Amino acid sequence: MVAISSCHGEVTSTILQTMMDKSETELKDTHCRFLALGLALTYLGKQEEASPAIEALKVVGDPLGKMAATLVEVVAYAGTGDVLKIQKMLHLCSEHYEVTRDEGRKDKKEKAEADAKKLEAETGIAQQMVAVIGIALIAMAEELGAEMALRSYSNLLRYGEPCIRRVVPLALAILSASNPKLEIIDTLSKLSHDSDSEVAHNAIFAMGIVGSGTNNARLANMLRQLAQYYHKDANNLFMVRLAQGLVHLGKGTLTLSPYHSDRMLMSRVAVGGLLGVIVAFMDVNNLIIGKVPLHAIHLVSAI
Repeated sequence: MVAISSCHGEVTSTILQTMMDKSETELKDTHCRFLALGLALTYLGKQEEASPAIEALKVVGDPLGKMAATLVEVVAYAGTGDVLKIQKMLHLCSEHYEVTRDEGRKDKKEKAEADAKKLEAETGIAQQMVAVIGIALIAMAEELGAEMALRSYSNLLRYGEPCIRRVVPLALAILSASNPKLEIIDTLSKLSHDSDSEVAHNAIFAMGIVGSGTNNARLANMLRQLAQYYHKDANNLFMVRLAQGLVHLGKGTLTLSPYHSDRMLMSRVAVGGLLGVIVAFMDVNNLIIGKVPLHAIHLVSAI
């Protein structure tokens, strides 16, 4: 956050070296995603200048290496509306990965093959989650691009993998922060009752981001109904309370939108703050509900 959008050589080289020094087990740790985010934020909006970092990340082991490369790429093109990059991200989302279960294989060769396939699937899933967020990041700068992204997300919700469906609410939050459009509110409202708990958690939080600081009466009423519906579920109730607080942010005087002057000016620090929380919510059960709920504090820099 300190070196955001600066391409600071010392910061990037330190983060890259730390990632390269990590063991195979450490690379699978969920907190490693913040190393990737830190590197990506130094190239926020820098487009082609991020190419050396993307090349250097090929040395880092999977699943972190490819996920970090995708994250750096989408953050570097944030707010540019680059159609080719959006097409590339949609292509990533169209892939199918199947995580194989360990069936107690005794043969070493079979076990090695199974482990390789599992690692490939985990890498692909991590890439897909970042790609979904990336579409919103790239398209959020213009009204037409945001509308096209919205249509893509409706298709991803219908036909996408479970990992993609979990991240779509977060992408909608980035696409329409502090801008409660009726279509997006209705979509998030449906997802907040989803059978997948992660989809429901993310959808409820996204409702808070979309309506942050607006005092939107329709959204406030939806959240009150959700609070009654989930009154016995502590995790979902926590999300509802967080969303309610965001909707009434500063009693309606503050905003989380990173754009000003009719989307002409982008606050890079605000984008960084939103991304910090969104990346944490990509593993909501382990990071937000589990060990470190204070990750939500990143939103302060977006206010």
